[in-house]
Amino acid sequence: QKTLNQPTEIKPKIDSSKKINIYAGTNENTDLSNFAIRPFKSLDPSLEEEIDFKSVEQAFQYFKTQSTDPKSEKDVHELGDIQNKILATTNGGILRTLGKSIKNFDSKNWDNHSSKLMKTLLKQSFEQNPEALNKLLATGNAELTHTQDKGKWGTEFPKLLMEVRQALSNQNTQEQEVQNLKIL
Repeated sequence: QKTLNQPTEIKPKIDSSKKINIYAGTNENTDLSNFAIRPFKSLDPSLEEEIDFKSVEQAFQYFKTQSTDPKSEKDVHELGDIQNKILATTNGGILRTLGKSIKNFDSKNWDNHSSKLMKTLLKQSFEQNPEALNKLLATGNAELTHTQDKGKWGTEFPKLLMEVRQALSNQNTQEQEVQNLKIL
């Protein structure tokens, strides 16, 4: 028996016969890409303040700089320069290159939490951009892909994006149920 306090959990089956590839490099559904310009705010725990980001990739590479242990004043200065460059560009390729230039990078720590961070950033960016959210939700239960990427993110990115789509779809369904009750 369902009550109003219980969230509605709807888990549609992913329809693998409907595939939607997302890849900014080939202009395939770029609105859904982590490179897409979708301004949003995200909390930087180290500064205890929100930062304005222009894309998920920009935020992702910015937070990547926090998985490092600067060994000298020079390293601290260089890290600050990289952060400033990240915040000054929206080009996804340049952002990725800047992320790869981080010195004293703790890849094990990063690998342990990079997927969770990507999912959080994706969710924040779509929640704060209703037009983009509508485009994501319009993909329905189609399988999302990222076929050109042969690394970890080739499978991880679409999986996370489908999880975000599901979570935000459930959230929209619950909000609609509340609105319907108010009308009654």
